[in-house]
Amino acid sequence: LADSLSQSQLRELQDSNLDDEAKLDQLAEWLDIGYGNCYLGQANIAKLMADALTHLEGERYRLIAWVVMPNHVHVLFLPISEQQLSTIVKSWKSYTANQANKELGRTGPFWKPDYFDRAIRNAEDLHNTIEYIHYNPVKAGLVAAPQDFEWSSVYGLYLQGKEFMDQKLYVEAEEKLQDALLKDHNYLPALVKMAELKFRNHQLKESFELAKKALSIDTHDGGANYFYGLAAMHLGDIDNAKDGFTLAILSTPFRSAAYA
Repeated sequence: LADSLSQSQLRELQDSNLDDEAKLDQLAEWLDIGYGNCYLGQANIAKLMADALTHLEGERYRLIAWVVMPNHVHVLFLPISEQQLSTIVKSWKSYTANQANKELGRTGPFWKPDYFDRAIRNAEDLHNTIEYIHYNPVKAGLVAAPQDFEWSSVYGLYLQGKEFMDQKLYVEAEEKLQDALLKDHNYLPALVKMAELKFRNHQLKESFELAKKALSIDTHDGGANYFYGLAAMHLGDIDNAKDGFTLAILSTPFRSAAYA
């Protein structure tokens, strides 16, 4: 926000000989102190910001992880097609500044004119950045655990769980998927991935119930149908197994497995 850093802090950053990464670390430390009016700490303004971030998700950009802190925002995203990072950020800031000033009954700058950005270098950097974003409210002392903070993304938690699954780190995967489901108990990808995890751990009833819940949200989801059918088959429930596999074969990723 416009008042999230003092002029002396800005001058110190500008005059510093630190490299860009070290400057970002220093910036993050100052921001987490909560300097300024912290308008984004108000629920109505935080919701306005969260709605702005998610409004064009899938159309102009793919959101990976985000958090709305009291005086700043972290967003990890991938622009789609020819969309420019600067244009996307400008649209977020312009819309939220106008709307927030109306809500707050104020005039004047809402955001600082510039923003800080960096590219993700590799898969490890991606994981660490998602982790940082979701743990920022914990680091700042706002909540005890990431899932307790209302104004952050569920997708990043799910993505971490999925990555741990791919690496066969099932304990860590379950922790992240549980965090995602605590944040949004109807989040379909996390339900399906948790159903898979429970099946891998031979927790057949739990896998079946998770897949069943996922199907109550989307009857045609391929993964939900596949693990519903698989768990049902191992539980000796042939009718439900057939129902699950019949729909799973309509989904390309699960077609050959369901046929087998």
